Amino acid sequence: MRSPENVLESLKSKACNKSYKYERLYRNLYNPQFYLLAYQRIQAKPGNMTAGTDGKTIDGMGMARINALIEKMRDIRHSNMCRNILRGQSGSLREI
Repeated sequence: MRSPENVLESLKSKACNKSYKYERLYRNLYNPQFYLLAYQRIQAKPGNMTAGTDGKTIDGMGMARINALIEKMRDIRHSNMCRNILRGQSGSLREI
């Protein structure tokens, strides 16, 4: 996997180009190094011990918690797909 610093720098350089289309950004969330970099950047900031919507703080962040988050995202990505079937003008059915 690419280092998070390189990926973020690449994304930053593409942000100026309004016609650039980001694709497959979610796969970066499967890289534990992204979470470690994020933790490193916010650990010393004031307010970092404020509880989130789940009542947890970043205190106790470690590889076990990061790996659990990644596994949850892998499961959710496939299990929460919603499919709708529409009838087209010709009467045929199609999924969206």
